Amino acid sequence: MTDLYFLDAPWHRLLLLYGCFLVCLQAFLLTEAPHLGDRRHRAGLLREGILLVFAILFVYPLLAQPLQARYLGGLILPSLTGWRYAAGAAALATLALEQRCLPRDLCLAAAVVLTLPGVMARLGWPGLAAALVLWTLREFFAARLLWHQRRDLLTPHTIKAAMDNLPLGLAFARKDGNIFLANTAFLDLCYQRFGRYYGDLRHFWHDAATCPPDRCLALQRLGMELFLRFPDGQAVLLSRSELQTPDGPMTQILVKDVTAEDAVNRQLQEQNALLAEQGGKIKDLLGRLEEITQEQVATKIRFFIHDLLGQRLALVQHLIDTDAGGAAARVAPLLDEVIREMKMSRASKPETVLSNILSTYRKIGITVHCHGKLPEDARTAEAFVDIIREGLTNAVRHGHCDKVVIRLAGTRGRYTLDLFDNGGGTAAPPRFGTGLTGMRERMESLGGVLRVGHRPLFRIHCETERPPA
Repeated sequence: MTDLYFLDAPWHRLLLLYGCFLVCLQAFLLTEAPHLGDRRHRAGLLREGILLVFAILFVYPLLAQPLQARYLGGLILPSLTGWRYAAGAAALATLALEQRCLPRDLCLAAAVVLTLPGVMARLGWPGLAAALVLWTLREFFAARLLWHQRRDLLTPHTIKAAMDNLPLGLAFARKDGNIFLANTAFLDLCYQRFGRYYGDLRHFWHDAATCPPDRCLALQRLGMELFLRFPDGQAVLLSRSELQTPDGPMTQILVKDVTAEDAVNRQLQEQNALLAEQGGKIKDLLGRLEEITQEQVATKIRFFIHDLLGQRLALVQHLIDTDAGGAAARVAPLLDEVIREMKMSRASKPETVLSNILSTYRKIGITVHCHGKLPEDARTAEAFVDIIREGLTNAVRHGHCDKVVIRLAGTRGRYTLDLFDNGGGTAAPPRFGTGLTGMRERMESLGGVLRVGHRPLFRIHCETERPPA
């Protein structure tokens, strides 16, 4: 038996207590280790069993020596030194067979070697202290590994705890509908929405599929899924699926809270409905705009033809009144020019058209004085040319004048046009027929005004009050 003569009585008792503690800890590790069927875990169980025997044999001399000293040789106990060598060799053999070289295995191998009878007798207290420290480190690593294994071990309790941590409701039922596993989220839904807990999954599905309107604002069946929206705004999606397991067919119910997705979906539907309504209004406005555009084009053509024909008729009338003998020969070219000007007038520049109009009237003896120049804006210039044409026509045709003065002024969107003649004027304010009405509408389209004076001379004043759009 190994002699621990180098230890005093108090240290001897402390070592005995600590050895007993290691024996109990090793026994706990052996009994609590997960009993799995693979080869590695079977080798681990064998190693832990051998270490338990080795720890008992280590504590044995600590207990045997005080007993023999107390009874002064009257009690003879076997030394079991050979068993200690055999247990140490077996422990080292299991570590060598596993070939892992982990820190805890190296600590264990060193502790076994240091606690062999011959090594401990040679090294004394330092060797024993080193062995105890290494053995303690190994037991710490082993206990820590066991704790992780037990934490990761799948048991009904760990499965239920994992299911309760899921944000989804989950329930499993056997073929007969009996629910054998359900998490907290599913149970809360059952109680809060249907007022009870269910033992049969078929009853739960039936109640959900026939939920009355006072409890469910919206209910949609989507194959094996149910969508429900409750009065408080919560929306859930129930999904049912059939599972094939080694124990037979099972049914799974998955409950997902889709309140946020449902709110976004409803908002999109409202926006789509609003867009559809606005699209219909825009379509109606475009149709109305097309009608208005067609009317404006038709009116413009009508006024253009009226102005052009009125101009030529005024010229013809003036020729007939002033030169009856040669009027016929001079009328024919003017009538031919009507068609030609209808074709080219819209394509020519306003300055060119105005020059042709003034030249035509001057050729028949009408004195026309034009001061200023047309506006830079093409739209305003075209409108002023049309008004000048119609004004000259009215002056010659109705006023029987032989002299017309035209004044153009203005800049940067504010332009004025004055046209007056030396005709007799009118006693009463002129009536707005087709010609004057066309002039006024042209000015209104530019955001301007048209004023007509009849005393003492006939006068037309046009003014754009704001830049044209």
